[in-house]
Amino acid sequence: MFVALGRALQLVLLLLMMRVAAGLLPPVEMGRMALINSSTALFALFLIGPVGQFINRRLFAWNETGAVQHYLKRYCGYVLCVCGLTTLLLCALDYAGFGTSHTPLAWLIFLITGSLFFNTLNQTLIPSLNLLGFGVWFVVLTLGTLLTGFVLAMIFVFSGRHEAEFWLTGLLAGQALFALLGWCVFRKKISPPRLGLQAMTHAQIFSLFMFAWPIMAAAGMNWVQTQSYRFVLNGSLGLESLGFFVAGYGLSAGLISGLESMLMTWLHPVFYRNLSEGGNDSAERAWSEYAGAILPSILLFTCLIVALAPEVTRILLGPRYVASANYAIWGALAEAMRVVASVYAMAAHARMKTSLLLWPNALGAVLAVLLVFLLVPTLGGVGAGVALSVTGAILVLVWHRRIRREMAIALPGRQLLVALAMGASLVSVAAAMHYLPMLPTSLLDALLRATLLVPLYLFMQYHLLPLTLRARKSVSP
Repeated sequence: MFVALGRALQLVLLLLMMRVAAGLLPPVEMGRMALINSSTALFALFLIGPVGQFINRRLFAWNETGAVQHYLKRYCGYVLCVCGLTTLLLCALDYAGFGTSHTPLAWLIFLITGSLFFNTLNQTLIPSLNLLGFGVWFVVLTLGTLLTGFVLAMIFVFSGRHEAEFWLTGLLAGQALFALLGWCVFRKKISPPRLGLQAMTHAQIFSLFMFAWPIMAAAGMNWVQTQSYRFVLNGSLGLESLGFFVAGYGLSAGLISGLESMLMTWLHPVFYRNLSEGGNDSAERAWSEYAGAILPSILLFTCLIVALAPEVTRILLGPRYVASANYAIWGALAEAMRVVASVYAMAAHARMKTSLLLWPNALGAVLAVLLVFLLVPTLGGVGAGVALSVTGAILVLVWHRRIRREMAIALPGRQLLVALAMGASLVSVAAAMHYLPMLPTSLLDALLRATLLVPLYLFMQYHLLPLTLRARKSVSP
């Protein structure tokens, strides 16, 4: 319960940060920040994320043998090498004239490499505490990272300029400080280091490579599917239109990611622990429990965002970004598809067959780029939302067929139908409320509609979760 409360506070804090950022930064700066974050995500997903997932897969075993510190120190060296390579690539791209973030090179190098190093350490050490069962420390350090970064970002913006660089620098400072604090706590909580461990053998490096290279390729293609559209929008419509799009789309993505993170805090330790226990059916059982717990809740929450998109946009982004409401709907649909696809992708990790990630992600990258180029010139920002949502839906179908061939999976069919019926009723109630006379002030009107609908959603979610829990019991041995 403490961890769940901590995740709820984290979501509230993230929403507050989004509201303040939208109030302090104009749409052009929001567009520039989106391009910087996308550039950072490319290097992080492609070069760092796969190794981090390998660490998660082996963390329990390493902790039992006292080898965690040994391998994490080598991981830090690898991340430093990635930062050096990133610096060289950024310089080469700038020299060749391919810089499209509208940000000076020195700022780009500082923000991207700083985030790659400190955010990687932060997001490796602190979630690992939760995986190993130290949920209280996980919550405290996670909230501390966000709150400190938020305060510093506001200080830097007010003392400097209302620009993306100053906001991101404050967030980076919070990540760096709590990465160091996280390391101090982490090393005290894990098993004592075992002496005499040698350097990684060729067999170990080969095992890591065989696990990681499909994830690297899949992550790069996933970035093309989910992030490259920002550069297309910037080139076609300009920074201001990009800012409006990423504000609305990012609002929905942030809300759904927040709920996903709350669920993952509970589900990831159970998932990896079930895998580490072994057994012939451990992968099927672990995945079925994982999917049965997350999919119905994500479906219902997506319906809530669609129902309240205009109100949520006005409340959380302010009157300057009212035009982003349509993008919030498409963002909710596309992000929901991403979560479902990621649930299927966990089956590949369960089987240690990460090569399964390649074909679906390659298809998603090609479809997303093709549809974005076709639809954006005629539909504008809405075209990007349609392209990403359609791509996500097709990708989910492909994932389902592919995983069904590999393992016996059990989807929570009854719970999904109940969640869909509940979600449809939320959308219907929201549509009916628009015909009722409300308060004359737009913000108060939006607050009143949200106040009426959110308790109904919470009531539905409360009754949905026990069904989900019963579904998890039915697939347990």
